[in-house]
Amino acid sequence: MVFLLHTYQSGVATWMDLFDHSCTYQRVVLQRMLSSEILLYCICAFTSKHLSLLVSGEVWNPIAGRYYGEALHMLIELLGSTAPQDDALTATILLSSYEMIAAQGQEHQRHFYGALMLIKTYGVDARSVGLDKANLWIYIRHEIVVALMTESKLLLSPKDWNVTFQEGETQEDLLGNQLLWFLARAIDLVYAKDADTGMPVATANERKESLRATETWFDGLPTSFQGVKCGEVTEEGFSKIYFAIPAAGEYNHKVEEILVDRFQLAQ
Repeated sequence: MVFLLHTYQSGVATWMDLFDHSCTYQRVVLQRMLSSEILLYCICAFTSKHLSLLVSGEVWNPIAGRYYGEALHMLIELLGSTAPQDDALTATILLSSYEMIAAQGQEHQRHFYGALMLIKTYGVDARSVGLDKANLWIYIRHEIVVALMTESKLLLSPKDWNVTFQEGETQEDLLGNQLLWFLARAIDLVYAKDADTGMPVATANERKESLRATETWFDGLPTSFQGVKCGEVTEEGFSKIYFAIPAAGEYNHKVEEILVDRFQLAQ
């Protein structure tokens, strides 16, 4: 457990806090874990499952399965009891994350919908604070991945996120979450279909307005967030982009290939 908790704090949790400079999953979740057995087992399950993906990491598979089974049992008992539900959403997010990397489709769907119901029940939105806010944005990242894989609109519409933009914002984590909002909005415009005809419901004007809003937002970003183009331009018009933020790394050429393929399909 000590090894798994250390690995979680120094590795897995840093990805959970990708757009969270408060490091909520590295700090707050670990603090709550000290008095929450369900969070302890969820963290151990999630971390050991990550370790099982490493080369020769199969030794962690039975350990991950054991922690997962016990955590799932605790969550079912918690949701069915009258005990305080303070850690229910966090536990659901952690188990959903486990199921995503384990490719457990049916189980992932169950906790995915469960997280959505808890978010709606507790009135969690982009103006929430602390752990609720962190859980919301992690859930949104999960939902965007699923929406792109299934080519469908989001279950939690961006209209319901209650997002507010502050002019001149420079915090990379907040800007990252704003980027997710624009991405989710685009996904809904592309994949929302009429239930009867199966045809897209978004109008040309709605798409143009979304594009204009995105361009206006991007033009107002600080250079550190936009990145600096360098190197030769490819035939498709792409170039390497470097960022001042070390964790951002280098723009991946594989992403370029995906974007080109998507563009050609759209044409």
